[in-house]
Amino acid sequence: MAFTQELLLFHFHTTDHVGLEGQYHWLLQEIILVSLSVIFQGLWLIVMGYMLWTSEFAPKGCGLRKDNYGRDVIKCSDEESLHRAKALVNILFSWFFIGMMGFGVSFYWSVRFLR
Repeated sequence: MAFTQELLLFHFHTTDHVGLEGQYHWLLQEIILVSLSVIFQGLWLIVMGYMLWTSEFAPKGCGLRKDNYGRDVIKCSDEESLHRAKALVNILFSWFFIGMMGFGVSFYWSVRFLR
């Protein structure tokens, strides 16, 4: 949330986005965007842990099974189940991304306008 607020602050801070000040702000915004992606990566890693290692969250037709080396891996019973599971992961990722961005923007607006 702090990185989102910082990104919006520096994006709207300069009025013309040209010249030396604009270049400094542009480069700072790039660094902030990388920081946002690191936060998203960490949160997605947590979601992956829950979804892959909690059998209650396995999609229909998929589940934890032992592989040839004795490790627990998630396997799907057929191609249809695999395609459905991949589609569900894409939907989850999209909703998670939208939710994270929506939360960041709403937090920014609440801090900015409800002072």
